[in-house]
Amino acid sequence: MTTESQPLIDCRNVRKIFPDSAGVPFAAVDDVSFRLSAGEIVGLLGPDGAGKTTLIRLITGLMKPHGGSISVLNLDSVRKSRDIQASIGYMPQKFGLYEDLTVRENMELYARMHGVYGQDREKRFRSLLSMTSLERFTTRLAGKLSGGMKQKLGLCCSLVSSPPLILLDEPTVGVDPLSRRELWSILKQFSGEEGVGVLVSTSYMDESAYCNRTLIMYEGRLLMDAPPSDVIARAEGMCVTVRTPEGLHARQFQSRLAAVPGIINATPQGNTVRIIVPPGHPAREKLEEYHPAPARPDFSDGFMTLL
Repeated sequence: MTTESQPLIDCRNVRKIFPDSAGVPFAAVDDVSFRLSAGEIVGLLGPDGAGKTTLIRLITGLMKPHGGSISVLNLDSVRKSRDIQASIGYMPQKFGLYEDLTVRENMELYARMHGVYGQDREKRFRSLLSMTSLERFTTRLAGKLSGGMKQKLGLCCSLVSSPPLILLDEPTVGVDPLSRRELWSILKQFSGEEGVGVLVSTSYMDESAYCNRTLIMYEGRLLMDAPPSDVIARAEGMCVTVRTPEGLHARQFQSRLAAVPGIINATPQGNTVRIIVPPGHPAREKLEEYHPAPARPDFSDGFMTLL
Protein backbone atom coordinates (compact mmCIF):
# COMPACT_ATOMS: atom_id res chain seq x y z
CA MET A 1 0.00 0.00 0.00
CA THR A 2 0.99 3.65 -0.26
CA THR A 3 2.68 5.96 2.19
CA GLU A 4 1.90 9.66 2.46
CA SER A 5 4.72 10.49 0.02
CA GLN A 6 3.65 7.92 -2.57
CA PRO A 7 0.98 8.67 -5.19
CA LEU A 8 -2.21 6.61 -5.26
CA ILE A 9 -1.87 6.38 -9.06
CA ASP A 10 1.39 6.56 -10.98
CA CYS A 11 1.03 6.19 -14.76
CA ARG A 12 4.20 6.29 -16.83
CA ASN A 13 4.18 6.40 -20.64
CA VAL A 14 1.06 4.23 -20.80
CA ARG A 15 0.01 2.98 -24.21
CA LYS A 16 -2.93 0.82 -25.35
CA ILE A 17 -3.45 -0.34 -28.93
CA PHE A 18 -6.71 -1.41 -30.57
CA PRO A 19 -7.56 -2.26 -34.20
CA ASP A 20 -9.90 0.17 -35.96
CA SER A 21 -12.87 -0.91 -38.10
CA ALA A 22 -10.49 -1.77 -40.95
CA GLY A 23 -8.19 -3.74 -38.66
CA VAL A 24 -5.48 -1.07 -38.61
CA PRO A 25 -3.89 -0.60 -35.15
CA PHE A 26 -4.34 2.77 -33.45
CA ALA A 27 -3.39 4.06 -30.01
CA ALA A 28 -6.48 4.51 -27.84
CA VAL A 29 -4.12 5.66 -25.06
CA ASP A 30 -0.86 7.11 -26.35
CA ASP A 31 2.13 7.74 -24.04
CA VAL A 32 0.10 9.02 -21.06
CA SER A 33 1.86 9.89 -17.79
CA PHE A 34 0.39 11.42 -14.62
CA ARG A 35 0.15 10.98 -10.85
CA LEU A 36 -2.73 11.31 -8.39
CA SER A 37 -2.25 11.81 -4.64
CA ALA A 38 -4.46 11.31 -1.58
CA GLY A 39 -7.12 13.98 -1.13
CA GLU A 40 -6.98 15.10 -4.77
CA ILE A 41 -9.92 15.30 -7.14
CA VAL A 42 -8.56 14.94 -10.65
CA GLY A 43 -10.87 15.40 -13.61
CA LEU A 44 -10.25 13.40 -16.78
CA LEU A 45 -11.80 15.55 -19.50
CA GLY A 46 -12.21 15.16 -23.22
CA PRO A 47 -14.76 14.39 -25.93
CA ASP A 48 -16.15 10.94 -26.65
CA GLY A 49 -13.43 8.71 -28.07
CA ALA A 50 -10.61 10.59 -26.34
CA GLY A 51 -9.49 7.46 -24.46
CA LYS A 52 -10.89 8.28 -21.01
CA THR A 53 -12.69 4.97 -20.40
CA THR A 54 -9.77 2.93 -21.73
CA LEU A 55 -7.36 4.73 -19.39
CA ILE A 56 -9.61 4.12 -16.38
CA ARG A 57 -9.96 0.44 -17.23
CA LEU A 58 -6.18 0.18 -17.52
CA ILE A 59 -5.78 1.76 -14.08
CA THR A 60 -8.24 -0.69 -12.52
CA GLY A 61 -6.32 -3.61 -13.98
CA LEU A 62 -9.23 -4.71 -16.17
CA MET A 63 -6.97 -4.21 -19.21
CA LYS A 64 -3.25 -4.66 -19.72
CA PRO A 65 -1.23 -1.84 -21.31
CA HIS A 66 0.88 -2.47 -24.39
CA GLY A 67 3.50 -0.08 -23.13
CA GLY A 68 4.52 1.83 -20.03
CA SER A 69 3.59 1.02 -16.45
CA ILE A 70 0.77 1.72 -13.98
CA SER A 71 1.10 1.58 -10.20
CA VAL A 72 -2.08 1.83 -8.09
CA LEU A 73 -1.74 1.95 -4.30
CA ASN A 74 1.87 0.89 -4.93
CA LEU A 75 0.64 -2.24 -6.72
CA ASP A 76 1.49 -3.15 -10.31
CA SER A 77 -1.67 -3.04 -12.44
CA VAL A 78 -0.72 -6.19 -14.38
CA ARG A 79 0.73 -8.46 -11.68
CA LYS A 80 -1.57 -7.29 -8.84
CA SER A 81 -4.77 -6.46 -10.70
CA ARG A 82 -7.03 -8.45 -8.35
CA ASP A 83 -5.53 -6.79 -5.27
CA ILE A 84 -6.12 -3.39 -6.85
CA GLN A 85 -9.73 -4.20 -7.69
CA ALA A 86 -10.34 -5.37 -4.11
CA SER A 87 -8.84 -2.17 -2.67
CA ILE A 88 -10.36 0.64 -4.74
CA GLY A 89 -13.84 1.94 -5.45
CA TYR A 90 -14.77 1.76 -9.13
CA MET A 91 -17.94 3.05 -10.74
CA PRO A 92 -18.09 2.28 -14.48
CA GLN A 93 -20.44 4.03 -16.91
CA LYS A 94 -23.06 1.32 -16.43
CA PHE A 95 -22.73 0.55 -12.75
CA GLY A 96 -23.95 -2.92 -11.73
CA LEU A 97 -26.92 -2.08 -9.54
CA TYR A 98 -29.49 -4.83 -9.05
CA GLU A 99 -32.75 -3.14 -9.94
CA ASP A 100 -34.90 -5.82 -8.27
CA LEU A 101 -33.12 -5.20 -4.93
CA THR A 102 -33.77 -2.28 -2.61
CA VAL A 103 -31.30 0.49 -1.89
CA ARG A 104 -30.22 -1.17 1.35
CA GLU A 105 -30.05 -4.65 -0.19
CA ASN A 106 -27.71 -3.36 -2.90
CA MET A 107 -25.48 -1.78 -0.26
CA GLU A 108 -25.51 -4.97 1.83
CA LEU A 109 -24.50 -7.00 -1.22
CA TYR A 110 -21.51 -4.79 -1.96
CA ALA A 111 -20.56 -4.74 1.73
CA ARG A 112 -20.47 -8.56 1.79
CA MET A 113 -18.42 -8.61 -1.43
CA HIS A 114 -15.81 -6.40 0.27
CA GLY A 115 -15.94 -8.14 3.66
CA VAL A 116 -17.56 -5.25 5.55
CA TYR A 117 -19.73 -6.54 8.44
CA GLY A 118 -21.12 -5.71 11.87
CA GLN A 119 -20.84 -2.29 13.47
CA ASP A 120 -18.39 -1.06 10.86
CA ARG A 121 -20.94 -1.75 8.15
CA GLU A 122 -23.80 -0.02 9.97
CA LYS A 123 -21.68 3.02 10.76
CA ARG A 124 -20.59 3.23 7.14
CA PHE A 125 -24.16 2.84 5.89
CA ARG A 126 -25.39 5.66 8.13
CA SER A 127 -22.63 7.97 6.92
CA LEU A 128 -23.17 7.20 3.23
CA LEU A 129 -26.96 7.39 3.35
CA SER A 130 -26.82 10.69 5.21
CA MET A 131 -24.29 12.21 2.84
CA THR A 132 -26.28 11.18 -0.25
CA SER A 133 -29.72 11.96 1.28
CA LEU A 134 -30.91 8.40 0.59
CA GLU A 135 -31.99 7.62 4.17
CA ARG A 136 -35.70 7.82 3.28
CA PHE A 137 -35.35 5.50 0.31
CA THR A 138 -33.63 2.42 1.77
CA THR A 139 -36.64 0.19 1.06
CA ARG A 140 -37.20 1.46 -2.49
CA LEU A 141 -36.22 -0.82 -5.36
CA ALA A 142 -33.16 0.45 -7.22
CA GLY A 143 -35.10 0.15 -10.48
CA LYS A 144 -37.61 2.72 -9.18
CA LEU A 145 -34.99 5.40 -8.45
CA SER A 146 -34.41 8.47 -10.60
CA GLY A 147 -31.22 8.70 -12.65
CA GLY A 148 -29.54 10.96 -10.11
CA MET A 149 -30.52 8.72 -7.19
CA LYS A 150 -29.21 5.65 -9.00
CA GLN A 151 -25.86 7.38 -9.40
CA LYS A 152 -25.83 8.27 -5.70
CA LEU A 153 -26.57 4.65 -4.82
CA GLY A 154 -23.79 3.52 -7.16
CA LEU A 155 -21.45 5.91 -5.37
CA CYS A 156 -22.53 4.51 -1.98
CA CYS A 157 -21.80 0.97 -3.16
CA SER A 158 -18.38 2.04 -4.48
CA LEU A 159 -17.52 3.66 -1.15
CA VAL A 160 -18.95 1.09 1.24
CA SER A 161 -15.51 -0.43 1.94
CA SER A 162 -13.89 2.97 2.71
CA PRO A 163 -11.42 2.76 -0.20
CA PRO A 164 -8.50 5.22 -0.36
CA LEU A 165 -9.10 5.71 -4.09
CA ILE A 166 -12.23 5.85 -6.24
CA LEU A 167 -12.49 5.92 -10.01
CA LEU A 168 -15.69 7.09 -11.67
CA ASP A 169 -16.31 6.88 -15.40
CA GLU A 170 -18.68 9.69 -16.50
CA PRO A 171 -20.98 9.41 -13.45
CA THR A 172 -22.99 12.51 -14.39
CA VAL A 173 -24.00 11.55 -17.95
CA GLY A 174 -27.78 11.78 -18.29
CA VAL A 175 -28.15 13.23 -14.80
CA ASP A 176 -30.08 16.45 -14.16
CA PRO A 177 -28.03 19.59 -13.27
CA LEU A 178 -29.04 19.58 -9.58
CA SER A 179 -28.04 15.94 -9.13
CA ARG A 180 -24.78 16.63 -10.93
CA ARG A 181 -23.91 19.35 -8.41
CA GLU A 182 -24.91 17.09 -5.52
CA LEU A 183 -22.70 14.25 -6.77
CA TRP A 184 -19.71 16.57 -7.02
CA SER A 185 -20.44 17.95 -3.56
CA ILE A 186 -20.38 14.40 -2.18
CA LEU A 187 -17.05 13.70 -3.89
CA LYS A 188 -15.55 16.87 -2.43
CA GLN A 189 -16.71 15.81 1.05
CA PHE A 190 -15.04 12.42 0.79
CA SER A 191 -11.89 13.95 -0.64
CA GLY A 192 -11.69 16.62 2.05
CA GLU A 193 -12.88 14.68 5.11
CA GLU A 194 -11.43 11.22 4.44
CA GLY A 195 -8.52 12.08 2.14
CA VAL A 196 -9.91 9.87 -0.61
CA GLY A 197 -8.22 10.26 -3.99
CA VAL A 198 -10.72 10.70 -6.81
CA LEU A 199 -10.27 10.25 -10.55
CA VAL A 200 -13.46 11.10 -12.43
CA SER A 201 -13.95 11.29 -16.17
CA THR A 202 -16.43 13.66 -17.78
CA SER A 203 -17.20 15.29 -21.11
CA TYR A 204 -18.84 18.28 -19.37
CA MET A 205 -16.29 21.09 -19.43
CA ASP A 206 -18.02 23.06 -16.66
CA GLU A 207 -17.35 20.20 -14.21
CA SER A 208 -13.66 21.11 -14.28
CA ALA A 209 -14.50 23.74 -11.64
CA TYR A 210 -14.93 20.95 -9.05
CA CYS A 211 -11.43 19.52 -9.66
CA ASN A 212 -8.04 20.28 -8.13
CA ARG A 213 -6.40 19.27 -11.41
CA THR A 214 -7.57 18.42 -14.88
CA LEU A 215 -6.16 15.91 -17.34
CA ILE A 216 -7.22 16.86 -20.85
CA MET A 217 -7.27 13.98 -23.32
CA TYR A 218 -7.80 14.05 -27.07
CA GLU A 219 -7.36 11.16 -29.50
CA GLY A 220 -5.58 9.10 -26.87
CA ARG A 221 -3.03 11.76 -25.95
CA LEU A 222 -2.74 13.80 -22.76
CA LEU A 223 -2.68 17.41 -23.92
CA MET A 224 -2.42 19.08 -20.52
CA ASP A 225 -2.19 18.22 -16.82
CA ALA A 226 -2.91 21.37 -14.82
CA PRO A 227 -5.32 23.14 -12.47
CA PRO A 228 -8.45 24.45 -14.22
CA SER A 229 -7.23 28.03 -13.81
CA ASP A 230 -4.16 27.28 -15.92
CA VAL A 231 -6.33 25.90 -18.73
CA ILE A 232 -8.56 28.99 -18.63
CA ALA A 233 -5.49 31.25 -18.70
CA ARG A 234 -4.53 29.85 -22.11
CA ALA A 235 -7.46 31.74 -23.64
CA GLU A 236 -6.84 35.04 -21.83
CA GLY A 237 -7.33 37.95 -24.24
CA MET A 238 -8.60 35.66 -27.02
CA CYS A 239 -12.37 35.72 -26.44
CA VAL A 240 -14.80 38.20 -27.99
CA THR A 241 -18.51 38.23 -28.77
CA VAL A 242 -20.14 39.76 -31.84
CA ARG A 243 -23.82 40.40 -32.49
CA THR A 244 -25.43 38.53 -35.38
CA PRO A 245 -26.24 40.92 -38.26
CA GLU A 246 -29.89 41.39 -39.17
CA GLY A 247 -31.12 38.97 -41.78
CA LEU A 248 -28.83 36.17 -40.60
CA HIS A 249 -29.42 33.33 -38.15
CA ALA A 250 -26.74 32.91 -35.48
CA ARG A 251 -25.87 29.47 -36.88
CA GLN A 252 -25.31 30.91 -40.35
CA PHE A 253 -23.15 33.67 -38.92
CA GLN A 254 -21.23 31.19 -36.80
CA SER A 255 -20.47 29.02 -39.86
CA ARG A 256 -19.24 32.06 -41.76
CA LEU A 257 -16.94 33.13 -38.92
CA ALA A 258 -15.64 29.61 -38.24
CA ALA A 259 -14.35 29.48 -41.82
CA VAL A 260 -12.12 32.55 -41.31
CA PRO A 261 -8.45 31.46 -41.02
CA GLY A 262 -7.10 32.16 -37.53
CA ILE A 263 -10.41 31.85 -35.69
CA ILE A 264 -9.98 28.94 -33.30
CA ASN A 265 -13.65 28.50 -32.46
CA ALA A 266 -17.01 30.20 -32.98
CA THR A 267 -20.05 29.29 -30.88
CA PRO A 268 -23.57 30.76 -31.21
CA GLN A 269 -25.01 32.13 -27.96
CA GLY A 270 -28.50 33.52 -28.44
CA ASN A 271 -28.22 36.34 -31.00
CA THR A 272 -24.45 36.61 -30.54
CA VAL A 273 -21.47 34.46 -31.49
CA ARG A 274 -18.59 33.84 -29.09
CA ILE A 275 -15.24 33.73 -30.86
CA ILE A 276 -11.74 32.61 -29.88
CA VAL A 277 -9.02 34.35 -31.86
CA PRO A 278 -5.42 35.13 -30.84
CA PRO A 279 -4.56 38.78 -30.05
CA GLY A 280 -2.96 40.57 -32.98
CA HIS A 281 -4.08 37.99 -35.54
CA PRO A 282 -5.21 39.42 -38.91
CA ALA A 283 -8.59 37.75 -38.38
CA ARG A 284 -9.24 40.38 -35.70
CA GLU A 285 -9.42 43.06 -38.38
CA LYS A 286 -12.19 41.17 -40.19
CA LEU A 287 -14.24 41.24 -36.97
CA GLU A 288 -14.06 45.01 -36.49
CA GLU A 289 -17.10 45.66 -38.67
CA TYR A 290 -19.16 43.60 -36.17
CA HIS A 291 -17.97 45.65 -33.15
CA PRO A 292 -16.49 42.79 -31.09
CA ALA A 293 -16.79 43.00 -27.31
CA PRO A 294 -14.20 41.34 -25.02
CA ALA A 295 -15.43 38.26 -23.14
CA ARG A 296 -14.03 36.54 -20.09
CA PRO A 297 -12.54 33.13 -20.98
CA ASP A 298 -13.85 29.90 -19.46
CA PHE A 299 -12.52 26.35 -19.32
CA SER A 300 -14.00 25.31 -22.68
CA ASP A 301 -12.21 28.24 -24.34
CA GLY A 302 -8.89 27.08 -22.90
CA PHE A 303 -9.68 23.53 -24.01
CA MET A 304 -10.33 24.68 -27.59
CA THR A 305 -6.94 26.45 -27.74
CA LEU A 306 -5.30 23.11 -26.97
CA LEU A 307 -6.90 21.54 -30.03
